[in-house]
Amino acid sequence: MFDLIGELTFPDTTAFTDEQLDSVTRSAEAGDVGAMTTVALVMCSRDDFSGGAVWFTRAAEAGSSISMFWMGLISMRADDFVAARTWFEAANNAGDTRAHDMILRLPMMMVSDDPDATRTAAQAGDPDAMYKHGRDLSVDGHRDESFDWARKAAEAGQVDAMTEVGAQLLDTDQRTGLAWLEKAASAGHIRAANILGGHFIKARLHGRARVWLEKSAAAGSGEAMYLLSASYLASGDTEKGRRWMTASADAGYARAEQLLKEKGYPRP
Repeated sequence: MFDLIGELTFPDTTAFTDEQLDSVTRSAEAGDVGAMTTVALVMCSRDDFSGGAVWFTRAAEAGSSISMFWMGLISMRADDFVAARTWFEAANNAGDTRAHDMILRLPMMMVSDDPDATRTAAQAGDPDAMYKHGRDLSVDGHRDESFDWARKAAEAGQVDAMTEVGAQLLDTDQRTGLAWLEKAASAGHIRAANILGGHFIKARLHGRARVWLEKSAAAGSGEAMYLLSASYLASGDTEKGRRWMTASADAGYARAEQLLKEKGYPRP
């Protein structure tokens, strides 16, 4: 298993037995597109990314938007950002809304890992380089200067920076922080929408929370589904809370799976 960005991980399919995999593989070989995707996920969870890519590609060529999305992730893992963008654009056009968020993030990931080159690009006005330079400064302990660069990147339209600035300002300048987060979330940034949802749940503004979380959940965010569950449970709607918790667990969100077990909720 590997974590690409935040919660975007391959689902844990390590519980698959070899016998189960053989059975699903036979279905995949017979042309079952869903089985092709499952076989690919199992292979990737076992660190066989080349084998997984073969099945993802076959499923994608058969029209599976989910497989197009995962091929984008595999391409990113190999630092092939051109291929990643091609796959994410195909997934987005096929209706996988998670791909839009990844397309927004790709430019920042393509910025040089050389701190000097990043600083030069940042000083020249590259928004993605500004954000990455700020992150580099944060790692080195220069928090104030790091925030200044993040704000510059946000003002230049970099959505990861908008989210970072908004999250940092929530405790000290809530109005400005919320404005930045809403701007990023409106641009399709899943983490920003989830932060907004969590903030509004804490403030007991469940209607406002659900507006943002439902958008993230529709894009496949297990965290958003988990937060929606928390919102409904806090409002006394146990049925919807349980339903969203199950959906979150099915999406691979570990905290949801753990809570289902703690509460003794049966899985369908």
